[in-house]
Order: sequence, then C-alpha cells, then structure tokens
Amino acid sequence: MVWDPEALTERANEAMSIASSRDPLKFPWGVFTWADGPPACGGGVGAFLWFAELEELLAFITDLAPAGFMTFDDEAEWLELRERLRRTASSLEAKPGGAIADLNAELTSLLQIDWVGRLEQLLSGDSLFAIKVRARFRNDWEDKPEPVNTIAISQEEMQEFLEYLSEYGC
Repeated sequence: MVWDPEALTERANEAMSIASSRDPLKFPWGVFTWADGPPACGGGVGAFLWFAELEELLAFITDLAPAGFMTFDDEAEWLELRERLRRTASSLEAKPGGAIADLNAELTSLLQIDWVGRLEQLLSGDSLFAIKVRARFRNDWEDKPEPVNTIAISQEEMQEFLEYLSEYGC
C-alpha cells in the first residue's frame, strides 16, 4: 500500500467528527481529549468522543487520533509512534492513570487525554474528572474552595447533562 499521510489525516478528522456526535447512551465508552497546541491553532479545545467498546476507543487513540493533529510525512515515524501508543494503551484497563499519563507523554504537542471511561463513571463516579464535570454542569466549580454539588446525575437531569457533554471543552 502507498503511504498517504493526507488520507490518514482525513480519516482521523472524520473519525473524530463522527465520535464526537455519537449518543453516549448508545456508545458508552468515552474519552475526553483536547488539542495540545498553541491557542491560535486551536490548542486547548477539547471534546468528548464516544465509542461502542473500549477496543474501538483504544484503536482510535493509537491508530488515528495523532494524525488529526499533525501530518506525518514520514511513514516510519508514524508507525513507530503508533506502536509505542499501542503498547501503552494495552495497559489502560490495568492501570488507567498511569497509562493516560504515558499516552499523554507520547502525544505531547499533538493532543492530550484527560479521561477514558464509561458514561456511568461521569454520571456517578468519584474520579476528580467526573466530579469536576458534574460540578461544572451545576455551575458549582469555579471560584470555590471545594465543589459542593457533585452528587450523581439524576434521571431528570440526564438529557440536559448529555447536551452539556456535547459542548464541554469547546
């Protein structure tokens, strides 16, 4: 097969667009990622991306995501990065915090990952990221020593919370 970096970048951008518009109730595995570049180039802008299974999410992170933020003119450079990402991603279930930190080290200046998990973890989990998202949803995070309203998302709040997630980080 002929190396085509532009096609790879196009596939990555298309996959990001599709994953960001999915319904997390149907695609419950998510990742929150953001561009790690200068603000003038879109750095800091993030989004939740949703997948049916963890394996699909990991394949996106390792096999496509970096190409959405940089064109890899050298195929060997791309294949080497992809292999390092695959090795690191394989430990995500066993040591999520360490694997995310290791992935972020590999992805510096391309993208960064703040969270990987299932929708339920955002709805009621006790990770700092989940607590922060719920608190921000309820306008109870900024300028306070500690968030107060971090309880689980109720059924009554669900639709509004899902809409909030679709705009979070943008």
